[in-house]
Amino acid sequence: MVRLEAERATRQGQNITVRSTTTASGGAYLDMATQNGTIIWQLANVPAAGSYEIAFGYRLPYDTPKHQYINVNGVRAAEIVFDGSLNVWLEKKLNVNLVQGNNVIEMVLFWGWMGLDYLAVPSTIVTSVAESSDLPGSFSLQQNFPNPFWSGATSRSAGNPATIIRYSLAKPEHVKLVVYDMLGRPVHILIDRKQRAGPHEISFDGRSLASGAYFYRLEAGSYVDEKRMLLIK
Repeated sequence: MVRLEAERATRQGQNITVRSTTTASGGAYLDMATQNGTIIWQLANVPAAGSYEIAFGYRLPYDTPKHQYINVNGVRAAEIVFDGSLNVWLEKKLNVNLVQGNNVIEMVLFWGWMGLDYLAVPSTIVTSVAESSDLPGSFSLQQNFPNPFWSGATSRSAGNPATIIRYSLAKPEHVKLVVYDMLGRPVHILIDRKQRAGPHEISFDGRSLASGAYFYRLEAGSYVDEKRMLLIK
């Protein structure tokens, strides 16, 4: 089995966020803090029609169990009960029927509110898998969204409690993403490790910081860029 990272799949819906952690496959996972949404993987050029075993890596940080639907090529294939202990990585397997050629596997949230790490597929078809996020041709750092953002003791209804920072790597590099105050002093290290090529995103709530302007700086090999953001409490 080869793992296709959930953070690289197509995502539809709100409050489905990439979170970074060293315990997850590939160093990141999807935090699905919502009851609605869909995660989509495309499998291109499956060599032969038949029944294939697939598996989902998951974690239950909110509650257990959680029920989600699995669609294959637009048809409901299963309702999976994701159960087990809270806050540990687990795996759930099932068999699905795939056709020769292109296939689409979807996880449609029914209860939502869980962490999704990966979809694992047989290695016999992994060379034909087309993940949704094409590798970028250059490095880039995007403006955080929302900006300004709210954090701290205020309720979620009072504003946006966190902001998302997105960036892309043209090739695998050691990445350092750090938040600085306006005097250039580092106040929070978001990423400091080697990462794969492709798009990435991380959530930052800044609850330990005071209100004001900050900037975040991305260093990936010889690429360096920085942008400014505003935190309000």
